[in-house]
Amino acid sequence: MGAVGRADRWLGPTDWGEARVVTGERTGRTRLAAWSAEHGMDAAIGILVLVTGVLLRRWVLRGPLGAPDLDESTVGLQALRFGRGHLATFFPHQAYGGTVETFLVSIVQRVAGADVIALKIVPMVCSLVAALLTWRAAVHLGLGRAGQWCAGLVVWCGPAYAVAFSTKERGFYGVALVLSAAYVLLVIRLDQRVGSADLVLLGACLGLGWWQTPLTMLVAVPAVGWLVARRPWIVRRSSVAAVAAVVCSLPWLVWNARNRWVSMNGGYAFGTTWWQRVEEWVVKLRVVTGIETAFEPSRDLVGGRWTGAVILGIVLAGATVRTRKQAPGLLAVLVVGYGALYALNGLAAGVGNDPRYTYLMVPAVALALASLLPDLASDAWSAAVTVAAAVLVVSLTAWGLAGLGEAARLPEADKFLSSRGIEEVAAFLESRHSGPVLTDIAGTQITYLTHERVRAGSFSVPRFRDLELAARSAPRSTYVLDTHLLGNAGRLNLYLTLHHLPYERRYIGRWSVFLIGSRVLPEQVPLLVFDFAPRASRGPDA
Repeated sequence: MGAVGRADRWLGPTDWGEARVVTGERTGRTRLAAWSAEHGMDAAIGILVLVTGVLLRRWVLRGPLGAPDLDESTVGLQALRFGRGHLATFFPHQAYGGTVETFLVSIVQRVAGADVIALKIVPMVCSLVAALLTWRAAVHLGLGRAGQWCAGLVVWCGPAYAVAFSTKERGFYGVALVLSAAYVLLVIRLDQRVGSADLVLLGACLGLGWWQTPLTMLVAVPAVGWLVARRPWIVRRSSVAAVAAVVCSLPWLVWNARNRWVSMNGGYAFGTTWWQRVEEWVVKLRVVTGIETAFEPSRDLVGGRWTGAVILGIVLAGATVRTRKQAPGLLAVLVVGYGALYALNGLAAGVGNDPRYTYLMVPAVALALASLLPDLASDAWSAAVTVAAAVLVVSLTAWGLAGLGEAARLPEADKFLSSRGIEEVAAFLESRHSGPVLTDIAGTQITYLTHERVRAGSFSVPRFRDLELAARSAPRSTYVLDTHLLGNAGRLNLYLTLHHLPYERRYIGRWSVFLIGSRVLPEQVPLLVFDFAPRASRGPDA
């Protein structure tokens, strides 16, 4: 009190108030300075990584990879129908592929409108969230600052196929990536300290993942298996996790109870064995490690069929040594377990050069790579190592994205890589005031791009019953066929010529557009179809 009394003798009431403001300002500046000293480097590195990933995705979206493919457009249409109250449990005309991500897309479309960029926001944000979760996993693993920063960097900025894939709205892969990163983080946390909240979160993620896609189990099963092997007694405390898992998988359970459990039907294996599918996964590790261009196996940095597996094996060996105290064997279990379970999926044999089924490996591989970076005492040196690693990762990603762009420009590019000319096709059909359209695979693309002003059905991969019925009922058929896919354009051209039916044909990009003066149905020609998805018993809108 004496000190205050002396101050009061020298300062009036107004002066005393001003002194307190100055003191408050100094305290605030001190706190800001302390925060900057402790977290300033984290913030700077985080902003650098964020901006780099955004620029990489901007490059993808402005190139030939930016057009919406058939799966993206299907999600866009389903999301629009969600906005009108027509909810669904699964991706259209499938008994798998949960719709949490579709619901998120419907919210974005309601706010930003139904355009192509709005369609791609959710998967990109999911990739960023997965990167943040992987960064937290690196922190809990006790990696050095460079390792922590690079764990998120690799998920957000590499490899090339993952960056490109994160710009594609596939319906459930974005949420699946987030869940895969969450599994890894949660088992590490539970191994260090068992908490009820983390158990509930793990159970909820397991249930949600099972509903979204069984692919999440490729990460969940090895992760949970490792945790139980380390802490067997945790099973006795898992009742709350089991309840959370059941609650979050209720949409899957209810739908299947009403539809004879059709989701449990296995996919086609195309005559392959488990060992053959393991071999295919091992070969795809070349793409996962970034030394081969996705969809273009002949474009690579290092030759050798098994080079990717060798590289990843060396990385896992080093990562296992570096993390032997915090999480012994976890990263090796995650990757090897992923491959073993990958081969149980018969559909993996039918994707060809498409690496989509390896997408959920990215967080585990990122942690393994980050584990190899040195633990340095100086933040400045850690930042220098991080920048050097970022240059390497981004350079490898840029090389891969350039190759993907080249592959997308090829006339016979994969249907999930390129839809060259589809926007022009949609504009042409609108300009001709076209009625319903028959297509092999482009139905949802045309319908979405024209905001349903042109309704198109895909007889090869039907998705929406109303679009298929409208396309078949038109008095004069209009076809949009992939010029190179299945040879259907040539078949239709021959049929119309032999039967002397009047028609007009236009070539637009990779598409052949047929304007026919009468109704011609696909089975009359006949045109070939492919559809490997398990059918839902309640039809394409189930």
